[in-house]
Amino acid sequence: MYEQLINLLLKRPARKEKKTTEGKLKELIHDNAKLVRGQKRIACSIALKIAVETHVSPKKVSRICSEEGVKIRSCMLDCFE
Repeated sequence: MYEQLINLLLKRPARKEKKTTEGKLKELIHDNAKLVRGQKRIACSIALKIAVETHVSPKKVSRICSEEGVKIRSCMLDCFE
């Protein structure tokens, strides 16, 4: 059930695109982040889903989040730095 909910919440990249550019990753992160107390935040589960669906490592997603000022919240597996 949790997985189904995440699938509904996540704005997915186009399936035809095999290589995801850094710009596209930034766009996906910002599209799925929410503003909480004046700071952009994204759930760990959604960040992991973005990494899996775009075929990049969670560390790259974490790096882009840090550069863009988006905090990863509710980290489940400590995949992100």
